[in-house]
Amino acid sequence: MQNLIRAYNFILGILFNQQNDTLCKECLSFAKNTEDIKNRFMEFEKTVYGSKKELPNTTEKQFKRLYELIASIHEPFNPIGQRKAGNCNFQQKVCMVEESVKIFKKLIS
Repeated sequence: MQNLIRAYNFILGILFNQQNDTLCKECLSFAKNTEDIKNRFMEFEKTVYGSKKELPNTTEKQFKRLYELIASIHEPFNPIGQRKAGNCNFQQKVCMVEESVKIFKKLIS
C-alpha cells in the first residue's frame, strides 16, 4: 500500500505543478489524464478504507496530503489539444503529462 501511496503522490504532484504550465493548464491531455487519475485514486481509496483495517497515523497523514493535492488541481474549462493546435512542440511529440502518467502506471502495475 505504501508504494501505491507514493505513486499517487508522484503523479498528483506532477499534475498540481503542470496546471501552472502555460500550455498544459489548458490542454485536453491534461484534462483527460487528471480526470483518470482522480477516478483511479477514488477506487484505490475505496479499497483501502473498505478493508475495515485501522490505518496507521502516518498513512492517514499521507492520504490527507493526497486529498489536498486533488482539491488543488483544477481541470481546464474548455481544453484544447495543444499539440494538434500546433502550440506544444516537444520533439518526438512528447507530452510531459502523458509521459508522467506512463511512469505512474508502471509504478502501480
